[in-house]
Amino acid sequence: MNTYKILSKICFWISGVVFAMVFILAMLHIYLGDRHFDSGRSFFPPASEFMESKKSEFSVALISDTGRNNLVLERVLDDVRGGARKHSFILYLGDFVMDMDRTNFYWMLWEIRLKIRRLPMYFIPGNHDVERNGQVDKSFYRSVLGQTYYWFGYNDVLFIGLDSSGHYIEAEQFEWLRETLANVRPLFKHCVIFSHRPPVNPPKMPIHKMSEADASRLAEIIRPYKIDAMFFGHVHYFSKYDFAGVPIYTTPTSGQGSRVDDRYGYISLTFDKNGIKKVEPKYVEYSGILREHFELLWSGHILSQKLRRIVTIMMTIVIVAGMAGLVLRGMAKKR
Repeated sequence: MNTYKILSKICFWISGVVFAMVFILAMLHIYLGDRHFDSGRSFFPPASEFMESKKSEFSVALISDTGRNNLVLERVLDDVRGGARKHSFILYLGDFVMDMDRTNFYWMLWEIRLKIRRLPMYFIPGNHDVERNGQVDKSFYRSVLGQTYYWFGYNDVLFIGLDSSGHYIEAEQFEWLRETLANVRPLFKHCVIFSHRPPVNPPKMPIHKMSEADASRLAEIIRPYKIDAMFFGHVHYFSKYDFAGVPIYTTPTSGQGSRVDDRYGYISLTFDKNGIKKVEPKYVEYSGILREHFELLWSGHILSQKLRRIVTIMMTIVIVAGMAGLVLRGMAKKR
């Protein structure tokens, strides 16, 4: 029997078997879910911790509203880690994903883990992180990313993260904030509050804010204390205005559509011994969403990250073996 014909059959057999394995793995993944195939690094916040830096000056990056657009987020994280200013940690101000779905969280965790390396990153939730079909459920967010509100100290700055992801802020969180400001705020020279929804509308954006009741309650609680600044996401562009006598800043979008200026980026916040030294919006180049749509289809909704690697290798084998089979069949016919 022609040797080329035998080798051709072997190649086609390998290609067919491996393709069948790919199909079975994909079906099992869809049926069983990501927990059997994937895992993500948790980013539990440093709740109630006093952290010190020996530097008299340090910088913090504030990022928000990725919405699974990982190409923009990758460029933002590259800039955060590789820019002229070295950041001590990252604060993520919500809307890490677009849907409260396990695959979306794992996909984004996998993507950023490759970028941030050992740079600490601390989260508070946005509405897309906890809401599905109008219903708010924070249990999965807590299991993956940790507490939804907390405080920590870094040098002489108190950082307070608030959860404004739901339709309203619970009374117990407001009471926690009141107690934190009364008991912990005196231990620090400076204080910064960060959350997702701003308490009042920024310029050019009339509908993206907390409820009137929540904003009024927040103002009443923070007025007796010196708050250096407050930072929020949700509106998808950089702005500065005031609330209850405190400067408010909103972050540029890091992936979701920009509503005002069509720019993507983050805020670089620098402190020195006198408090906030500089609040600077930083922007990154972004050319389009074609790649994001492809990655979203391939790994955001269909395959988890570990399985995607396996499938990519297996499909390479399928293609190479199939092409080899065709070449060998042609050579067999010539003989």
